[in-house]
Amino acid sequence: MREGAPKPELQTISDARQGRLKPEILMPIPPEQVLKNLLGKETLGQNIEEDVAELTSKYYQIAREIIQRLVFPVLEENIESRSAQNLGISQDKLAKLRKELSELRPVEDGSEQGLEEALGKNEIEREQFDDLIRLIEAGTSPETQHIFMDVIRQQTENFIPYALNRAKLELDLEKGYLIDRKTGALNHEGIEQRFKIEAMKLNNPQIDNGHDVDPGENTKCMLLVEFDIDKFKIVNDDPARGHAVGDEILKEVIKNLKQWLRPSDAVGRHGGDEFAVIINDVNEHDVQIIETKIQNAISTISDRAGGTISITGAIRVIRRGEKTTYKQASEDADVAASIGKILYEGSLVRYPLDIKIDANDEGEKERFAQAIVARRIKREKNLYRQEIEKTEDPKVIKAYKRMIDLLERRSVAYDVKIELQKMEARHGIYEKILS
Repeated sequence: MREGAPKPELQTISDARQGRLKPEILMPIPPEQVLKNLLGKETLGQNIEEDVAELTSKYYQIAREIIQRLVFPVLEENIESRSAQNLGISQDKLAKLRKELSELRPVEDGSEQGLEEALGKNEIEREQFDDLIRLIEAGTSPETQHIFMDVIRQQTENFIPYALNRAKLELDLEKGYLIDRKTGALNHEGIEQRFKIEAMKLNNPQIDNGHDVDPGENTKCMLLVEFDIDKFKIVNDDPARGHAVGDEILKEVIKNLKQWLRPSDAVGRHGGDEFAVIINDVNEHDVQIIETKIQNAISTISDRAGGTISITGAIRVIRRGEKTTYKQASEDADVAASIGKILYEGSLVRYPLDIKIDANDEGEKERFAQAIVARRIKREKNLYRQEIEKTEDPKVIKAYKRMIDLLERRSVAYDVKIELQKMEARHGIYEKILS
């Protein structure tokens, strides 16, 4: 829906039925300027109108999926059994109708004829569908129907940000904006976008389930796993192996992770030898199993010098209901991984950390602060390297190489001082790990 257009009114159950095929009734798309801002720099100066149209199309496809899961469960679960009996519809027939309707898929264009066409494809008579609508209308008063409509409207409006961000993610993936050229995995921007989508799903389980979760399911969580390859620089600097062998190893890491993990899990590369994995909808007691799977995926990769590679990193657990951004979660993982690099090289440590840093040991604190700063600078350099891999423009390549050179020559004393001040103030992660 464009800015200034009247918002469709949703007043009756029949309106909800039309909303099944016309998601703009239940989930109107934000104004065009919002879409242009969301598309951002990737399409600036290019065919922005075409991308807006593609984004809109994808948004409404996703909106239909959400409406399918949300609208009719809300209605059907509130139908009284006696209403079915009053209309001569048995409970078996009602159950059959609900099952058939749950499998209903609208035609792509969402036209008025789409309902009958979709019904015909699923061998449901139009009369049967109307039976269900009449059943709802006969079994509830107009006041109750208005309440239903308010519930539906509130639910669907809450999922507009999710649908919009998921549509943007799918569009960017299609156009290659979020793909790491070297490995075919997600790049840094792709990891960040995917995290945002998965965090929304974690805290809004109705998106996938069509209903709220039982209290016992609140232990579900999401994992952000970030790691790098131990001593990878030795591989690249070795004349007998060099960058060509290093690139082969990077590709094998992605390939093996995808084989060991679920298709729904996201695997990405920040650049250099830094990787990320996002795993959603898992129980916290399964974290150890997942860590073992990741380590097993890596442990079979040869270093091409008679051994195998190893990794060090961190698993950041994000629990349902926790409000965090990718930036914050990644920073937590970075600090944990930096400490892990010193104390537990070759392992994936879990955040929150079980270890303690002696708050009175200035030497130990400085050692950890230096490791944390070094890891952040490494990440920044790797992001520039990933940008270099995206382009063939010599001017752009030169500019990014210049940035990398400046980072390599930069004095880290000030950054280490800031990190020590964070420790002194027990800021963020340091509140938990300083003894």
